[in-house]
Amino acid sequence: MRDFYYALVTLLLPAGLLMAASPSDDDRLRQAVSLAQRGHLVQAMDVIGHLDIPAAITPAFGRLAFLRATLAQRLQHDDAARDAYHLVWLAYPPLADYAAWELAQRAAERDDLPVLEAIVNTLARQYPTSLRLPDSQLLLAQTQHRLGQVDAAAATVNRFLQSYPLHHAVPNALFLQAQLAEKANDPATATHRLRHLGESYPQHDLASIALRRSRQLAPQLPASQRTSETQPDLAILDRLIEARHWPEVEQRLEQLKKAAPSSLPASRILLIRASVAQKRRQPREATALLHQLLLRYPNSAERAEAHYRLAQLYHHQDNHTASDTHFRHAIAQPHDAVWTPKALLRFAHILEDRNELDEAGRLYQQVAERFPDHDDAVFSFWQTAWLQYRLGRYSLAASIWRLFIKQFPHNAWRPQVLYWLGRVAQHRDYLSNAQALYQRVAMDHPFHYYSLQAREQLRQLSVPPPPITVPDGNATWPWEDGPPVSLPSSVTRQVTPEQFHLIRVQEFQHLQMHRNAQAEIDALAALLPQSQANDYFLATLFAQINHHLAAFRRLNQLISTLTPMQIRGLPRAFWTLLYPKTFWDHITPHATRHGLSPYLVLSLIRQESAFNPRAFSPAGARGLMQIIPSTAKIVARQTRVQRFNLHMLFEPQANIQLGTHYFSHQLQQFDRNLVFALAAYNAGPHRVAEWRQRWPDLPMDEFIEQIPFKETRLYVKLILRNLLIYEYLYHPVPDA
Repeated sequence: MRDFYYALVTLLLPAGLLMAASPSDDDRLRQAVSLAQRGHLVQAMDVIGHLDIPAAITPAFGRLAFLRATLAQRLQHDDAARDAYHLVWLAYPPLADYAAWELAQRAAERDDLPVLEAIVNTLARQYPTSLRLPDSQLLLAQTQHRLGQVDAAAATVNRFLQSYPLHHAVPNALFLQAQLAEKANDPATATHRLRHLGESYPQHDLASIALRRSRQLAPQLPASQRTSETQPDLAILDRLIEARHWPEVEQRLEQLKKAAPSSLPASRILLIRASVAQKRRQPREATALLHQLLLRYPNSAERAEAHYRLAQLYHHQDNHTASDTHFRHAIAQPHDAVWTPKALLRFAHILEDRNELDEAGRLYQQVAERFPDHDDAVFSFWQTAWLQYRLGRYSLAASIWRLFIKQFPHNAWRPQVLYWLGRVAQHRDYLSNAQALYQRVAMDHPFHYYSLQAREQLRQLSVPPPPITVPDGNATWPWEDGPPVSLPSSVTRQVTPEQFHLIRVQEFQHLQMHRNAQAEIDALAALLPQSQANDYFLATLFAQINHHLAAFRRLNQLISTLTPMQIRGLPRAFWTLLYPKTFWDHITPHATRHGLSPYLVLSLIRQESAFNPRAFSPAGARGLMQIIPSTAKIVARQTRVQRFNLHMLFEPQANIQLGTHYFSHQLQQFDRNLVFALAAYNAGPHRVAEWRQRWPDLPMDEFIEQIPFKETRLYVKLILRNLLIYEYLYHPVPDA
């Protein structure tokens, strides 16, 4: 099965699907793709040259024609682009639907409705599973509308919505339906479609326009229809609040107020208004509304949430007395399964940060005992024991962790709990018990962060850690043999929808058009049933187009279904797919220059960006090593980068150059302590300095566990784990 997978995902058309390509076409294709990838579009066009149509279209010729069309389009050579797309549309089925989409857009721009209709009808007949068909149908409807063919446009857009109710362009189709209804003097239908758009897709660019227009049309409706259209719906209101459509939210709140109490209790309306004020950063108004609620409705079902929100408001104002009081009131509510545990967890975290560990531990224990089905119940169970450990109550911590193991024998927290049971045994001088626990973690979970820590503790006990072994060659895979999708043997055979998308994945891989390939893989994934074999197959496809994050997600999802023994039996090919050496040639010289392990830089990039050079975080961090612009400008001056601009952060070479320099500076600042440097890279050096001051003498494993930010704590653990795996796979050292 392995040989089949790798043959398939290297994406070479099987013999007989199309005639074999001539070497000259293959060479031209490789050269042209390489030049296009580097931005040398004119040179790529020159390499392709004039295309004389052969007696039989080969795969390389079809791809050359498509590449020529896209290059001509980017160079604004419209006639050349049109001719090349037309050739692909008529003669190369694996890419014909994509060529048809481009031709359809040109026909729409020229208002050439007969040609557009012919293209769309042919697409629907010959390529019914094409990803380009829905877009083409909507384009036809929009063109028909623009040219005044209202009835035809209405029929086309109705077909689109019936055929593709989950398509990303549904909001555009609803907006078009509303426009058509207005032209047909049907304000009721127009208003309904506009409201449906705004309420169901509030984050869409058209949502604000749709909601505003629906309010303008409302007076034209009969009174009975206006009433039915304004019935309160809290789920819709929540979506509108989340999308910050404040005019619409205010109108809905007024409607709720008028309809109360028949539609909704007045206390609930007050709470919604308070939450809106919080979202709009109006703390005084939110505080006043919440106090009004508690004063007027002391026994309302909303009191736990009201107390929680007040506690948070006062906490942000540094009014700890008022904040603590309202947290305690929220916790005291007996029947609220949402806001009471939320208050317990938040208050416990605040108390822990204030070093009031006894009370924090009691609150975590309440979550675990009172709300065992809560998402954070297992974390709270763990944290209860951890705080006892921090207080030096090792026996009590161990008893709680042993109960944890008994209650959750197969939980993902198991290696963490076993490791800390070993640390407890070590503190109590039960060294043989500690050694046995460390060996158990290292053997059962060799590629886990806590295996790294367990191996270090064994070395400190002068005990050789157990070797890490990964099967090579023809290992036994824990899922069934057999390809999930096989390519057709010839174009004359009818293809399944799965084969249709796989063929196009192959085409776009050859052309290095990864965005289109990703869309086709996503379409293929939606058709395949959930299974371990399918997850692995899809991961190989994603890795082939350098979409490593999607590959990692598939592989980690697969791992979550395996037992520890099955995970240990996974062969090297699996782990190298999960831990690739991407951008190695860029990494090595810069890492060496700054005295860094290339595997450390590789581990950091894997965690920061999953090897996506275009990665862009909500905080503005950019590129492989996720460098924020202000830091980049400083480092660029320090390293004398010529003509630096922020776009350079998306170039692997420049990003790694700046990132390795900055990280090496963090290492120097923190006396080459890797844990401190990693935490500083994620959370900022000022925070790490503060944490060192708070806990000056902690062992590194305890310091990591006490990092206050969950994101940073996990970040440090995962990069250390990455480093363990990378060094084992590619640069093994004794006792690694």
